[in-house]
Amino acid sequence: MEQKLEEYEKRQNERLERIEEKLNRILELLQPIGESCEGMTSHINFVEDAYSVLRSPLDFTLNALSSMTNYGGNTERLPDLVRNHRLTDQ
Repeated sequence: MEQKLEEYEKRQNERLERIEEKLNRILELLQPIGESCEGMTSHINFVEDAYSVLRSPLDFTLNALSSMTNYGGNTERLPDLVRNHRLTDQ
């Protein structure tokens, strides 16, 4: 009986080691993806900030061109960015 218990414990330890090896491999594969996501988040934040800064001049230009071309004096603004939350580097 004790021998079976030792064999069972040995198999469980080997299984645990294989699981840990697989988990380490998964973490290695995910590392570059995380770095890529951080870079994309930074880029998205830059674009959102640039759009926010340039929106007023672009609205002015759009309205000026609309009134000069007699497009009905359209005073529409550029669309707002739809954001539920600001993306930040994590």
